[in-house]
Amino acid sequence: MSNKEKYISFAEKKEGLPLFFQPWWLECVCKGRWDVLIYEEHDEILAAMVYLLHNTHGFTTMVAPPLTPFCGIYSKEVEKKTLSARYTWENKITEYFAKEIDSLNYSYISLPLSTQTECWLGFYWNRFSSQLRYTYQLDVQDMEQCREGFSRIVNRKIKAGEETLNIIHSLDNLPELYKDLQQTFASQKMAAPVSYSAFEEIIQQAEKRNQGKLFQAVDKENKVQAFLFVAWDNTTCYSLLSAIKEKENQQSAQALLHCHAIEHAHNLGLKTYDFEGSMIKGVENFFRAFGGKRCPYICIQKSNSKLFSFLKKIKNH
Repeated sequence: MSNKEKYISFAEKKEGLPLFFQPWWLECVCKGRWDVLIYEEHDEILAAMVYLLHNTHGFTTMVAPPLTPFCGIYSKEVEKKTLSARYTWENKITEYFAKEIDSLNYSYISLPLSTQTECWLGFYWNRFSSQLRYTYQLDVQDMEQCREGFSRIVNRKIKAGEETLNIIHSLDNLPELYKDLQQTFASQKMAAPVSYSAFEEIIQQAEKRNQGKLFQAVDKENKVQAFLFVAWDNTTCYSLLSAIKEKENQQSAQALLHCHAIEHAHNLGLKTYDFEGSMIKGVENFFRAFGGKRCPYICIQKSNSKLFSFLKKIKNH
């Protein structure tokens, strides 16, 4: 039995598995091109590392799947009586996966770890580098307290949105929404993160499983001005995809959409709304204004190909 088959069997029985480690999600975003490294003791999976295998111009890379803000390590809670024992476990697991990755000898590795993964020492000891990134997480258990944390600007944007827009839920216009997504990314000189078929499947599967919802902001003529897609597991709702049509009203529409998504997360009984924050200054400023906690997370990286590193450097410039 392959690691992937073992993992799928494990995941089917495991309650509370984070969204981005669930096989159905990986199948939707990777189209079968995902794989997993596992750590076992006595035929029991205690830790796993999922990733996308991407081939480009003859190079094989190990990266995070699209729309998947973190992958990295899932570690089963193992009872450790002391802090020292817990740290020893974390070091052991990170070093184990670092050596496993090295044995595969992929051209390039870039994997964001979740905000719950604080330790990357095992990777550091095996000559990986890291990038520190940030997201904003909002506690949605008490909506009154949550709303008190919104800045005056956010509340003003929400009020302006309420005066001109309504929020609807529909899957009847996905092709139109995908065009809006393409245009939004094109304005930043970027391609849409997923194909239309993946876009459609992800949204439909998430809604079918009651693990996702598509919010649309429409004007008085019922024309879509913006949309927001969120997905969740048993603790956290993640903001994953959004697009806007009218730039002059974009923050009002986005603020209203996020407000509705936050209330939806609260009504589901979830603990956290994660903006999956961008490092782009303007986007960070907008998300920060909702009053969430700024949470650091680590992206581990390594290149095993000087040619790949050279070409990547040229592309980034």
